Amino acid sequence: MRKTRDGSNPKLFFRVGCRWMGALLLMGALNLQGLAQGVRSTPLELRGIVVDPSGAIILGAEVVLRDAQGQEQRHVTDASGEFRFGPLAPGTYSLRVTAEGFAPYEEPALILEPGPAGTTRVKRGETVLPHPLTITLEILITERMEVTEETRVSVEPDTNLSAVVIHGEDLEALPDDPEELLNVLRQMAGPSVGAGDVQVFVDGFREGGRIPPRSAIREIRINSNPFSAEFREPGRGRIEILTRPGTELFRVNGFFDFNDEALNARHAFAPVRAPLQVRRYGGFLSGPILRNRSSFFAELQRREMDENETVRATILDPVTLQPTPLAMVVETPQRGTEASLRSEWQLGKAHTLSAGYRFFESTSRNQGVGGFNLPERASTSESQQQTLRFSLTSLVQRRMTNELRWQLSRRESGSQALSEKPALIVLDAFSGGGNQGALFNRRTSDELEFSDIFSLPWRRHLVKMGVHVEADRLQDVNRSNFGGTFTFSSLEQYRDVLLGVPGARPTQFTINRGDPLAALTLWEFAWFVQDDWRVRPNLTLSFGLRHEFQTHLRDRLNFAPRFGFAWSPRNAQRTVIRGGAGIFYDALDANLVLNTIRFDGQRQQQIIIRFPGFPDPFAEGEVTIRPTSVRVL
Repeated sequence: MRKTRDGSNPKLFFRVGCRWMGALLLMGALNLQGLAQGVRSTPLELRGIVVDPSGAIILGAEVVLRDAQGQEQRHVTDASGEFRFGPLAPGTYSLRVTAEGFAPYEEPALILEPGPAGTTRVKRGETVLPHPLTITLEILITERMEVTEETRVSVEPDTNLSAVVIHGEDLEALPDDPEELLNVLRQMAGPSVGAGDVQVFVDGFREGGRIPPRSAIREIRINSNPFSAEFREPGRGRIEILTRPGTELFRVNGFFDFNDEALNARHAFAPVRAPLQVRRYGGFLSGPILRNRSSFFAELQRREMDENETVRATILDPVTLQPTPLAMVVETPQRGTEASLRSEWQLGKAHTLSAGYRFFESTSRNQGVGGFNLPERASTSESQQQTLRFSLTSLVQRRMTNELRWQLSRRESGSQALSEKPALIVLDAFSGGGNQGALFNRRTSDELEFSDIFSLPWRRHLVKMGVHVEADRLQDVNRSNFGGTFTFSSLEQYRDVLLGVPGARPTQFTINRGDPLAALTLWEFAWFVQDDWRVRPNLTLSFGLRHEFQTHLRDRLNFAPRFGFAWSPRNAQRTVIRGGAGIFYDALDANLVLNTIRFDGQRQQQIIIRFPGFPDPFAEGEVTIRPTSVRVL
C-alpha cells in the first residue's frame, strides 16, 4: 500500500471524505425536505369584522367556525367588531355568524389555503375572497311578525313596548331636514312629563341645539326605560340618537333636493303665487384610516331656502287716512351649512376612543314678517355653533365597562332689526315700525359637559353608576324694546291720533332702559347608582338613586329614588306588566336665571306710560316704573 511522507493512505482518506460528503448531502436534503414540509404546513388564520348594513360595527356577535371533522371554535366580537381564528390547517370550513336582532349569516364551504408570503388565501369555490373578511348582517325585521306561542316579550327594563326604536330602513321614512326631523321625533315622543321641553341626547350628550341630519344617524330610541336613574327626566319625552361610526370599507353618498313654486299651488291668502325655491344638497364619506384600527365619518350639508311670508293687514292710506286692505308677499331667504367629522380609534383590545367635531351656521333675512306684521318690521338673524366631543369606552377584565364622555361647545347667535323706530302695534289691524323684540341681540354660550359611567354585570345583577357635570357660561347683550313700543286699541284710535282729535292718545307706551349686558356661569352636578336585578326569568326589579344639585340654588339635598319592575305572569311571556315610581327634579334653566339677573331693578327697568303723547311719549301721560319681581331661588 502506498503511503505519503507523513504515513497517511491517500485512498483511505478519499473514501472517508466521500462518506462524510455523502452524509452532509443527505442531511442537507433532509433539511430541505423538512423546510419544504414546514412551509407547506405553515399554520393559517381566519380574520374578519362583523358590521350591519350601514357599516356600523356589531358588538357581541357570535362567530362559529367548524372544520371537516366537526370540531368547532367560537369567538364573540369585541368593541372593534373583529374575530380571529388560528392556527388552522388548510382545508374546508363552515362559518356561521349570529347576533341579536340580525338574521344569521352562513358560509357552508370556505376553503383555506396558503397564500404568498405566508398569508392565508380564502376561497368560496373558485372565487378568492378578500381577507380579512367583512361580514354584513341583515337586520331581522320583527315588527311585522305575528305573536305566536314561541314569541316572547322581554322583561328587560329597556324593552318596554311604549318605547320606539328606529333603525335601518325605517330611518328612510323620516325627513332629511334636521329641523323637520326634530319636529317629527317630538311628536312621536309626546309631551314631556316635567316642566321643560322634550329632552334630546346625541351619543349620550345632552343636545340643546340642532340634531344631526338623517344621513348621519344610525339609530333613534324614544321613551326608553322611564324610571332609569341615569337621566334627570322620566323616560316620557326623551329622545336618544346614536350616530353612524366609520366603516372598514370606503363608502360615499350624496343627495340633492329641489322644490320650486312651479311645483306648488298658490297660497290661499296670497294675491299671487309667491316665489319659492328650496335647494338642499350634501353627502357623507366614511372609511378606514388604519385598517382594523381606526375609521372616520365625514358629512357635509348645505341648505338654501328662498321661502316667503304673506302679509294680510289693514292700514291707513297715507293721503286720505282711510282704512285700506293690504295683501303682499315678502321673501324670507335662509341659508345654512352643517359639517361634521367623527373618528373611532381602537386602542388595543380593551379601549375605543371616539372623537368628533361639528360645525353649523345659518343666516335668515326678513324674519318676523307676515300676517299683521308689515315688511318694515323685518329683522336679520345669524347663528353659529361649534361642538367638540370625545368619548373613551374601556373594557375592564372582559366584563366591566367604563364610558368616559367629554364635550365642549360654543354657540353664538344674534339678531338686528332693519329699523330702530318705535314699534306701532295696532290691534286687529297691523304692526309697523321697528321690530323691538329683535332690535339688537348678541348671545355667546360656552358649554362644558363631562360624564363617567361604569357598568358591572354580576350574576343576576347589572349595576350601573356614574357622575355627570354640566357648566354653562352665558354672555347676553339684549336691547329688546330699547326703542319703545306704542300700542293702539284699534285702527280708529290710531287714525284719530294722526288727525289730532282732542283727547286721542295711544293706549300705552313701554320702553326698557338700563344696561343691556347680563352674564352668568351655571354649574350642574349629579351622581347616580342603579341595579337591574333579574330575580327570575319572568321578573326584573330595578332600583336606583340619583342626587343632583346646581349653583344659584340654595337647596342641595335633591335625592331622587327610582324603582321599576317588569313581570310576566306566564312562562310564555306573551304579556309583561310594568310599573314603577320615582322622584324627578326639573333643573333651573339658565335663561330664567339670566332674566332674573337682568331685571333685578338695577340693571334694567321697564317704563310703562299709560295714554302717552305721540310721537313724543313723555310729553303727556302717566309714567309708571314696573316694580321688580321678587323671586326666592
